[in-house]
Amino acid sequence: MDAGFKVTFTTVPGLAESDVDAETVFIQIQSKPVFAAADAVKVVWRGWLTCVNGDPEYLRSLPADFVSLPLFFTNGPESLTTLVKSWFGRTFDANFGSLPLNSSTLNWLAALWTGCHPTCNIRYLKLAWRLQSQPVLDISYTVNPQDAWELWNSIHTPESADDQIGEKEVQAFMNGLETHFFRHFKIHLSAGRLLTVSTSLGSAHHDGKIKIGNSEYITTLLTLLTEYALFKMPT
Repeated sequence: MDAGFKVTFTTVPGLAESDVDAETVFIQIQSKPVFAAADAVKVVWRGWLTCVNGDPEYLRSLPADFVSLPLFFTNGPESLTTLVKSWFGRTFDANFGSLPLNSSTLNWLAALWTGCHPTCNIRYLKLAWRLQSQPVLDISYTVNPQDAWELWNSIHTPESADDQIGEKEVQAFMNGLETHFFRHFKIHLSAGRLLTVSTSLGSAHHDGKIKIGNSEYITTLLTLLTEYALFKMPT
């Protein structure tokens, strides 16, 4: 309070998908401007801790009073993010680390967001690769959303079990995009590293920066990231 901040913690029911998932915790920091009215406050930072469809075997192996929330999302100044992390570390012995996204995860997100196009126009599909040539080659590849969806639709058929996305389907989708690029520019994108995937629904960077711009398939997205975060947990 001495710094003029007010912090609220709220549980968000409804995101937990199983009985072993902990409820999501939403954190909000408000600041009162110096010359503002008495009741005027400004939200300066938001964050949330969540676990969606976490591995039941792993979660049940934890002590009964241990709460596992492997994903931490933030929106606000890095200085406040650092303060929040420090407070959680002192109060709950929590540990925070980065979650770099590998190419497989980025491929999966490209397919997931492309599949949303018929229900919410993704407007574009942008991908960026880096090839370790001499000199280093950075390639930005923008695909027409309808063309991308037609490719995906030819691979991911309605008969797919429970409308889930399979690893082979994702690989076939990316192979199709890379083959089209090679046909025009004679460059093998598979020889490089996929760095970024973005659409109007969201974007993801290999260093772990993710922006979510639409709630479509949010549960599926959080399930993927929860699985990946638990996999990266130190043993």
